[in-house]
Amino acid sequence: MDSKQGFPSPSNDEEPAPPSYNDSLSTPYNPTSTTSQYYSQQIQSQLHTLTTQISSLKTQQSLLAHAQDEKILSLLTTQIQLYLSTFAKTGLRKGTLILVPAKGLEEQNAVPADFEDKKREGVVEYDQFVRIRDKEGSHDGEGELWFWNDEDMARRLAGYLKPAPDLKNAPLPPRKNEAQAAAAAAEPSSSRGFWGRKRSVAKPVERPPLVEDRKIEPVEMPNEVEQDKISMNVKADEVVFRLENDFGVFETRRGFGIVLELHVKQQKR
Repeated sequence: MDSKQGFPSPSNDEEPAPPSYNDSLSTPYNPTSTTSQYYSQQIQSQLHTLTTQISSLKTQQSLLAHAQDEKILSLLTTQIQLYLSTFAKTGLRKGTLILVPAKGLEEQNAVPADFEDKKREGVVEYDQFVRIRDKEGSHDGEGELWFWNDEDMARRLAGYLKPAPDLKNAPLPPRKNEAQAAAAAAEPSSSRGFWGRKRSVAKPVERPPLVEDRKIEPVEMPNEVEQDKISMNVKADEVVFRLENDFGVFETRRGFGIVLELHVKQQKR
């Protein structure tokens, strides 16, 4: 054996050592992991885009519904104002206004069944029935049905038109002295001490008033003024209409309408 050959000298161009046996067991090789992750990311991205589109669509629908409600409320308010101004001149105590979309009930001879029943019973009230039409809008068969077949829209519009409650007639909260007196009356008159013995609670001593109470009798005013109180209720209700066809046969038609009820009560002030 030639001593000059010896062992090979170390070199910087050596190849990296292969992974250990334990490392190969801890991270198993999966040839499909990269491919499945790619498609999963594609689906997640598509779902995110779909969510954004749905949210944008709902926002647009909400804006369109709000704009439509504004337009219908403007038409309803105009008719309500005309009815109230005319009602004040009649001198009657009760009245009902029914508002329905014109496209929902195009028969000119249709009359609300409630109005006919009142007339037959001899009830004298100022009742009116008005068909609402948008003169500037579309005039197709489905464009102006509005709340005729939509109960949710009818209730939403009636909620906007309903007057705010009168705070003057609202019940007042109990006074502080009355609440304290009620709480004191609810407490037991006796309690037990530390050793379980019953001890009595001293009741407050009633002292005579320093100044004698004077009884004030109410005095009736000679010029007592009578004032009318007007109550108005706006609601969404299904209205039944009675109409006669070309053959003389009576038929019924029904749909949702905005119903306004007025009642004038006389009271003394």
